[in-house]
Formats: sequence, C-alpha cells, structure tokens
Amino acid sequence: MEGAEATLDELSTEYGVDSLIGKLELLVDDGQLWLLHLCSKLFDRIKMRHAKFIARTVLVQNNNVEEACRVLNRILGKEEIYDQFRRTRYYEKPFQTRRRINFERCKSIYNEDMNRKIQFVLRKNRVEPFPGCN
Repeated sequence: MEGAEATLDELSTEYGVDSLIGKLELLVDDGQLWLLHLCSKLFDRIKMRHAKFIARTVLVQNNNVEEACRVLNRILGKEEIYDQFRRTRYYEKPFQTRRRINFERCKSIYNEDMNRKIQFVLRKNRVEPFPGCN
C-alpha cells in the first residue's frame, strides 16, 4: 500500500485532480488496493461523474465471484437499474407511462402514510388510549 500512496501522490501533483479522473481506470486495473486507496483518499476531490463508477465497482476477494455478484446485484437493485432496464426493454406507450407514474405516486403516498402509522403504533411513550384496561 505504501507504493500505491507514493504513486498516487505523484500522479495527483503531476496531472492535477481533473486529469487524474481519466487516469483512475488505469490505476484500478493494476490491482485491488488501488481502488480502495482512491476511494478513501480522493473521494472528496473527485467529481460526481466518477463517484458512480466507484459505487458500481465490486472487488472480487479470494476468488469468491458469487459473493461479488451478490454485492453487485444488491447495488444495482438499490439504484433501480433493473427496473429501468425492464422499463426500457420494450416500448411503453404514453398512456401506460402516465398510468405507471400515477400508480407509483399513489403507492409512495400510501407507503409513507402507512409507515407513519406504524411508527406511531410502535412508539412507547404515547398516552394510554384506554386507561385502566390493562
């Protein structure tokens, strides 16, 4: 890791942060430690267009490809990449798009209200609605 830090510092002073974004892919190909070091050291200085690349990069550790695939599937699921792929796989007519968007809005409002009600019921310090019935 020491060599990685020295080389990274040399690159950042030689090329500057803006041109270093183009060099990051080259550094990632050299080994696993490079990407981890880049994430920790330069994340605050890297522009957001590269943060997406970092978020979707999964390292395979100890040749455990199945675990890396599970992690990648979880990341893609949270970012709704699969949903976007399913929607753009076939043409969606405009009336279907409007219907889907309206349904998603209603569903999110319903889920928000239901979560609020559940959190209210789960609170411990609320007033007893029926005193003396315990």
